[in-house]
Amino acid sequence: MALGDGHSFLLVPEHSEAVAADAASAEPGWLRRLQGRVVEGSGGPVGVIRVPFFMGGDEGAVRYADSLVAAIRRVDAARPVGWIVDVRMNGGGNVWPMLAGLAPLLGDGVVGGSVAADGARSWTRIEGSAAVAVTPDTTAEVIRTSRAYLVSDPFAPVAVLADSATGSSAEAVALAFEGRPRSRRLGTATAGVSSANEGIPLPDGSVLVVTTDLMTDRTGRAYGVRLLPDVVAVDDPGAEADEAIETAAAWVRDQPEAECLEFVAPSAPGGPRPPDSAFSLHLGTAAGVLHMVGARHSDDPADPQVAAIEAAWTAFRPTVAFYEGPERPLAATADETIRQTGESGLVRWMAARDGVEVRRLEPAPGPEFGAVAAAVGAEPAALFFVLREAARLRDRKDTTGPALDEPIAELLRRAAPLGLPLADLDALRAAYARHFSDVPGSPADWRDVPGAWFDPGADDTQTGGQFMAEANRASSTFRDRHMARALAEAVPGERVFAVVGRDHVPAQAPALRCLLRRP
Repeated sequence: MALGDGHSFLLVPEHSEAVAADAASAEPGWLRRLQGRVVEGSGGPVGVIRVPFFMGGDEGAVRYADSLVAAIRRVDAARPVGWIVDVRMNGGGNVWPMLAGLAPLLGDGVVGGSVAADGARSWTRIEGSAAVAVTPDTTAEVIRTSRAYLVSDPFAPVAVLADSATGSSAEAVALAFEGRPRSRRLGTATAGVSSANEGIPLPDGSVLVVTTDLMTDRTGRAYGVRLLPDVVAVDDPGAEADEAIETAAAWVRDQPEAECLEFVAPSAPGGPRPPDSAFSLHLGTAAGVLHMVGARHSDDPADPQVAAIEAAWTAFRPTVAFYEGPERPLAATADETIRQTGESGLVRWMAARDGVEVRRLEPAPGPEFGAVAAAVGAEPAALFFVLREAARLRDRKDTTGPALDEPIAELLRRAAPLGLPLADLDALRAAYARHFSDVPGSPADWRDVPGAWFDPGADDTQTGGQFMAEANRASSTFRDRHMARALAEAVPGERVFAVVGRDHVPAQAPALRCLLRRP
């Protein structure tokens, strides 16, 4: 019985009992429909995973997810050049076992979420063999498969095949691949119920299932509508072959070699922070080794991360070291160097002490400014860089009020060759007023802009409500790609040790694994 909003409905006891009986049977309906197979053809084999409707929980959900993983493992033995995830005729049900079962293709990280009418967000993250629900206050593992598995080529193209019967949780599966490099949606438009429901038990045993949230993809974009295909693929009713599968397989085979830097993945604005385990990375190849440490920006020699970085350095014995940050003279002691330039100073101090070659990871300012200006415009980009430096000086160097004027004026003079549309402090004040004077909650004085505006993981509501979130993302993406390329190029023949800001490690990890081909 529909309630008229497109997705809410009344689940009567008879239906619930039938679903429970099917889930408990030795051969439930979904098991007959779940399928993994290989489509052969010139250009190489393509793996096909059919993801059927599933409703249920507990042991039945784990059995479903395990069956998907097992199907992927069997198909992966053929070393496919790419994959088709077939969610046609899947009307939805319980999304969690579907996502956990597809973890071998999705890999670790945020794959989607939802947003409520009041703006409250939740996120879905894959962690090994588990699907995890994340809210601003809680992190809860929802389901875990019996064993973790990652396909032999985690950078292979994936075609998600959908049709007009693809609805609800199946649309969430399609959205889980939205934003993944080398992934596209094929088929026809979906059912258009890309929203999340909540069940309310009623006295007669029925359940009123009410829509509460809109689904989001990994970037935080909200849906609630039909998902349109990137490539139309339909079957001819009179043909024996599955023409949509053939179209999807042809698309997979036509994809060029992976452009590894596409896999750089900065945090989604407003998204959850990665688990602590994501802030270090160790990748070994036959030619060399990379050890990467994500650090909080701190100039306190007593910060526990200082001892942790020193211990990692000693254990790793690097031949080349990279740092992110300013290139300034070393002080007389390690502690004083850290006070002046933070963790980047620590890396340079240890390298000088041990005779290790040291290299800087900072990109040239001109190209980075150009990348941000392309995203938000020249004047907003200039405001982003200048105000970020002002916030850094205020929060980390205790340079406040009018004392900020001189270093920022000097910054504007040095940046003049870049063509920044801010010639002096008067131009800075005028530009700040143009963009922020009417924004509720924004400081009246540019010197007081909060440092939180420059958090790469913050969304518009946390960054002044203008363009800062987009500028943060453009800057982070440019820097991450620059760093990943530099680190990968340095690895052959070396033991490479790198210390960077914490969020850079999980953002660069997929690209570095691709560049070094070590999943």
